Amino acid sequence: MAGSTVNILAVGSGPVIDDLLRILSHSRWSVSRVGTLGQSTDRLKRGWRGVVVCEAALPDGSWKDMLAHTAGLPWAPPLIVAATHADDALWMEV
Repeated sequence: MAGSTVNILAVGSGPVIDDLLRILSHSRWSVSRVGTLGQSTDRLKRGWRGVVVCEAALPDGSWKDMLAHTAGLPWAPPLIVAATHADDALWMEV
């Protein structure tokens, strides 16, 4: 759809999220950043809609915890897992 805005919730505080924000800074996409799983679940409970980009490891959980939380939402957003140093084991899990 031309002219629509994509909403992205970036979850994490590491360099992979920094890079994502830098890449998207010149787009029409709306990016919100939170640092922890707890902050993201609070936002999602309030009805936030869009795509979630989550670091593989968070201070208070992991991408698996995020997946479990989003799967229980009536509007389950797409989840993208991001990692600075991803190995085959991580990608097989994802």
